[in-house]
Amino acid sequence: MSATAKFYVSVNGGANQDGGIDLPSGGAVVRFVPFSTNGWLRARWEIYDYPEGFSTPTGWVLAGDGTIFYEGFDPPQFTIPSASELWGVYMLRLLVNEQVTDDTARRPDLLDDGNALSMLSPRGIRGIGAREAQHFTTPSTRVKGWLRSLQRTLRTLEAPGFSAETTGTTARPLQRYPLANGDVRAIRAIVVCRSADGTRRGEFEVKALYKKLSGLLSVDYAPIITPVFRTDAGLTVSFSPEGNDAVLLTVAGLSGVTISWRGSDLFL
Repeated sequence: MSATAKFYVSVNGGANQDGGIDLPSGGAVVRFVPFSTNGWLRARWEIYDYPEGFSTPTGWVLAGDGTIFYEGFDPPQFTIPSASELWGVYMLRLLVNEQVTDDTARRPDLLDDGNALSMLSPRGIRGIGAREAQHFTTPSTRVKGWLRSLQRTLRTLEAPGFSAETTGTTARPLQRYPLANGDVRAIRAIVVCRSADGTRRGEFEVKALYKKLSGLLSVDYAPIITPVFRTDAGLTVSFSPEGNDAVLLTVAGLSGVTISWRGSDLFL
């Protein structure tokens, strides 16, 4: 009986999937499921590209070229960190029988490299994987190949990262920055506000550096909030901690006036 290299991916115990798979932002337990092992004499599973900082899972081996692999029919499941800890693309493949020892001559029946995992950044930015092709395309966008991931990221960068509306002077959250234990987060953002008729009322540059060590959130340097311009001193932007879990970027407007706030940020 001839062997076939074909596998699926189960995320958090869910249904088997294949192709390009977007992971939940809170992290995921991933398991590889072979379609059939009939005719298999040898199998090698690879995570050949992944975000820098990803640790070799228990039971897997790190090769000299950076490839993480497992040889056998039933690879151990592994955990992918949350988006706030590590984001990017994980490129996967399965090699069977003689394809394991001969990686130069491609044997389509003995190689499955059609699956990949993507953990979006907290802002929705997509990474791009090595050898990415049509993994994250749809039937109507196949011609784009890996370029679709780049195009989607560019659209995300252009769009406002967050928004809120105020109708009074009470501060309200505009953006939330979660911090896991051990995180150090530098925040830089541009915040713009407009009145209901579209008139630009203010623009602010904000900078801050927070860290969370031993479960305690603290300021590493004081936030710097610079009004590039504003039509009223009552329009304000500030930071405030949410316990020891996150930092809130908050905005306050004018009494009886509807103000729309929009912004985008860059995590360093």
